[in-house]
Amino acid sequence: RQTATWEKVFGFSSTTFEDFLHKGRGEKNWMVRLLTNKFTEKLSGEDLEVAKEVLRTRCVIGLMDRMEESLERFNTYFGWSSPDGDDCKNGLLHGGVNRNPHPKIEVGSEVWNLL
Repeated sequence: RQTATWEKVFGFSSTTFEDFLHKGRGEKNWMVRLLTNKFTEKLSGEDLEVAKEVLRTRCVIGLMDRMEESLERFNTYFGWSSPDGDDCKNGLLHGGVNRNPHPKIEVGSEVWNLL
C-alpha cells in the first residue's frame, strides 16, 4: 500500500471527511464551478448545462466502475499502444496505485447531507 505523503493535502490524513466538511472546506458544486470558471458567484441551471457541454465536447471521460472499458476508450482516443500495454493495463486494473481505504458514505447520513 502506498500513501501519498508528498501531496500538499497530506496534512489532512488524520482528519475525517466529516470533520473536513464541518470546517467549511467542502465546496458545493465544485466541478460546475471549475468548468464554468465561477468560483464565488451563485450558480444557475444554465451553468450546469454549460459544464455538461464542456464535458461532452472537450473531455474524454472514464468511469471507475467500468475501468477496463474506460482504459480501452483512452487507448483508442489517444492512439496509445505499447508492447507492455497489457501488463500496464492489468497492473492498473488489478493492482492499482495509491489506493487507500475510505468509509462508504450512506445516502441520507449527516456527511451525505453536508455534501
